[in-house]
Amino acid sequence: MQSYGKGEREDGRSFDQYRELTIETNVINKAEGSARVKLGDTHVVVGVKCQPGTPFPITPDQGVIITNLELIPLASPVSNPAPPGRRHRTGARSGQRHQGIAIC
Repeated sequence: MQSYGKGEREDGRSFDQYRELTIETNVINKAEGSARVKLGDTHVVVGVKCQPGTPFPITPDQGVIITNLELIPLASPVSNPAPPGRRHRTGARSGQRHQGIAIC
């Protein structure tokens, strides 16, 4: 916090100075849409896949959007490299609004 008194951020930038932003699109060949975003030293890659399917039996007139987030273990103290637990799979099968699942 010593930088605050000097009118700059910890990385040496002034408070009104932005980090460099770059955006590239279509970076994943097997995805219907994708992008790589770089904001300073932060890099994010996102891909969108579409797969038509059959609605869940309990909601035959509604669709489902299922999202997935993958982080490298060092990206977050709560990042877990293990596969999703039973709680996540159960929510997906029953069609409940659950982490990463939305009924449309």
